[in-house]
Amino acid sequence: MIIRSRSDEWVLFNQHEHGMFTGQLARCWGDDIRLKRSGFTDVVTACFEHDRGWQVEDHVPRFNESEAMPYDFTSFPDPLKIPLYEKGITEAAFMNKRAGYLISQHLSSFYEAQTDDLATKFKQQEEKKEGAN
Repeated sequence: MIIRSRSDEWVLFNQHEHGMFTGQLARCWGDDIRLKRSGFTDVVTACFEHDRGWQVEDHVPRFNESEAMPYDFTSFPDPLKIPLYEKGITEAAFMNKRAGYLISQHLSSFYEAQTDDLATKFKQQEEKKEGAN
């Protein structure tokens, strides 16, 4: 969930809708030459699908009691978030292997500086998948 606070309300954008918008922007950068280039459609697909793992979760936002507002994607607890990332990467890779790789790179980068067991396991798992491709 992407959240924008206003004086008396929150504006909530679900992650996959953000991905759809990102994909539309990426597609607009393409012209006939770029669209035919090897790899460009993979990048566009990755843009469209990079947050697909959030589709179900974002239908009913979880409330962050300590902050007295819904969780956004940055504050969403990693034990719940990482399985969403894994699901999204797997689904995207099933549609387009290269897009899955790009999404894996993107989502893994969020954990580069983290050394806790959960983040380390996620990074290692994604590196292993990337090495197999």
